Amino acid sequence: MSIQHEKISGFVEVPGHDQSEPDLTVCIVTRNRRNDLEHALQSVHDNASSLCVEVIVVDNHSTDGTAEIIKEKYPQVQIIHSPVNQGYAPAMNLALARARGQYVLALSDDAELEPDSEEALVRFMWSHPAAGLAGPRTIDGRGQIVTTLHHPSLLLSIWTEIIPIKPWLRRTHLVRFAL
Repeated sequence: MSIQHEKISGFVEVPGHDQSEPDLTVCIVTRNRRNDLEHALQSVHDNASSLCVEVIVVDNHSTDGTAEIIKEKYPQVQIIHSPVNQGYAPAMNLALARARGQYVLALSDDAELEPDSEEALVRFMWSHPAAGLAGPRTIDGRGQIVTTLHHPSLLLSIWTEIIPIKPWLRRTHLVRFAL
């Protein structure tokens, strides 16, 4: 999975922005996905451009050497070790509590950022101070846009929000994989 963006022209300086804090904190939760995480971290490192980026990884009790590879290859990354696999949301909350950046990007451990995507998201937020949230366009390995329900049909996604069918779809194994 990779994250794309559209170029936004014109950089807006934020009055009173404290330059000692990171522009962006990238928070990643992982468990036993060392290879995917390496690609994600490399893409963050390669595409940060002029931003001051802080990276926080919550290791949800990995047993595959994830923490060791982060320390070796990415010593600037902050690692939070969880003694148990507490799940995604509690682990992400740990990262968010430590984040110091003006903006935060919650990144999946199997995602890779496209060039300038971090800067484009921050520029958008700086240019739209009334916006509380921005999300990138996410595409899968085949180049298809990934929707909220990870289904290629956005219309179906919308209808499942309106009609209470989503819980049934999520419980029905054969339907979930056939869609």
